[in-house]
Amino acid sequence: MERTGMKSSEPATNQRILASAREVFLEKGFRSATVREIAVRAKANIASIHYHFQDKETLYLTVIDDFLAGLFDKYPANNGKERSLPPEQRLAAFVRSFMLRIYMGAKTSEDKTMIRLAAREFSSPSTPLPLLADRRISPMVVTLHEIIDALLGLETPKRIKALCVSAVWGQCMHHAHFATPVTAGVLPDNPSQDEVEALADDISCFSLSGIQGILNKYGISPSHGVPWTAQAMGAGTETGHLEKGSHKPESSLPGHRQ
Repeated sequence: MERTGMKSSEPATNQRILASAREVFLEKGFRSATVREIAVRAKANIASIHYHFQDKETLYLTVIDDFLAGLFDKYPANNGKERSLPPEQRLAAFVRSFMLRIYMGAKTSEDKTMIRLAAREFSSPSTPLPLLADRRISPMVVTLHEIIDALLGLETPKRIKALCVSAVWGQCMHHAHFATPVTAGVLPDNPSQDEVEALADDISCFSLSGIQGILNKYGISPSHGVPWTAQAMGAGTETGHLEKGSHKPESSLPGHRQ
């Protein structure tokens, strides 16, 4: 996949500049970083950076997009699930992929900082980066809207659909900032993939229950005509979920370690 702003010539120079730019942006953020410092660390001249990446904004975009590209390749928005599956399962796959991208894609403190930078750009851009949103965020939002449409039916008012989309998105996006007071204790440090997937399925359960509650409030029937269950969305005991009427001790629940 071609990266924004990157020219095909002199790949070694490109990679040195990108590596140095990532270091500087991580240390100082976009506003305080300078092209001059990036050039010094990359052992390149400023003209070379402008030739390969045009300007600081494009270089910043390329650094973030280069990092995100690997995450999206490994954890696509649909998590490899077919669109023909029931929407509950598609929602669970969407949330699971979102959470894996955040937690399993952040193996180091630098990775976590990169995810925070990306999350900040998506919520409060420090510089106009429409290409980043168009390339990474818009397809995810479209996918989530399609899932919600399938869950609620085409006759559901747009406001209700938008409310459901924002609720699901917000639950996932909040974790991109890591270790906030709100998320403290939800997962252990360095969680396993099973623990992340269990959390993702819990978020899906919360989301489906919340969507059902909103539909009940406004007297709207879901497209399937029946309430959703953990089993219907593809979650089960293998991911640590509690079935109705069952009980597990705290030590066996996701996120709890002795």
